Amino acid sequence: MNELNSKRFTNGFVSVLQLADGKLIETTSTCLPLGTEVRLTGKTDNKIDINGYSIDHWKDKWMVGISTQSGCPIRCKFCAVNRLTDRQGWRNLSVDELIQQASYAICKAQELNGGLDPNQSTLFRILFTRMGEPSLNIDNVCDAIYQLKLTYPKARIQISTIGLTKSIELVDRLIELEHEFGKDWLELQFSIHSTDDKFRRWLQTNAILSNAEINVLAQKWHRAFKDRPWKATLNFALAKDTPFVIDDLKRDFDSKSVFVKVSPINENPVSDENSLETLFTYQNSI
Repeated sequence: MNELNSKRFTNGFVSVLQLADGKLIETTSTCLPLGTEVRLTGKTDNKIDINGYSIDHWKDKWMVGISTQSGCPIRCKFCAVNRLTDRQGWRNLSVDELIQQASYAICKAQELNGGLDPNQSTLFRILFTRMGEPSLNIDNVCDAIYQLKLTYPKARIQISTIGLTKSIELVDRLIELEHEFGKDWLELQFSIHSTDDKFRRWLQTNAILSNAEINVLAQKWHRAFKDRPWKATLNFALAKDTPFVIDDLKRDFDSKSVFVKVSPINENPVSDENSLETLFTYQNSI
């Protein structure tokens, strides 16, 4: 794969890579101070403006983000990837393509951090959170996770799914995979974006699991290991007027099994066409 374009941020970069067949993917590498981590800290609120941090924190908290598909068949109504899918179609990435993304992101970051070994970072995470839906590429995703964990034994690896029927199999496979290396190094995220199932079916796809069904998966995940400290994450990228009702959240989800993350929509022509304006006015925040 070849780098077509790369954009620097104050704390890392995002790159567009071209595969052997000409299709495109997106890969990132970023860093943050450990003080921005909320899990296991007792914090209940952690508003972060990424632009407020420098490039000097690779040894603290280093995150690599990779794509699982080139293009995406889901076509969420705020996602800029839809334009790419219109131009080139979509396909699953191979195991080698998944691993090569991580290698590229690490090597490029090492040009910025003096060649730091990611295993020396206090918190090193590989996030299957960029382009694509991992539950539609289960075999290759799980094989890549296994190989990446062998190469980077300290890595925490996160998989983000919107919650499809195939996500049930994905969760089962991830639980099996986690047993290979011991408990609590895999992270599971459900990007659901609303507490209203009807709105989610419009926003994402009619094929989604309900929030109540996703709660069952989150509970299964959290209970797979006794005293698992990291809960399943519920990710809400919120637009103005998105249904987000705390009472519904409490009704549908077990607070002992889920951690709630709220983030902005990165506005683009696709979100504009669907009248989705981010709820947050500050940029690059998580």
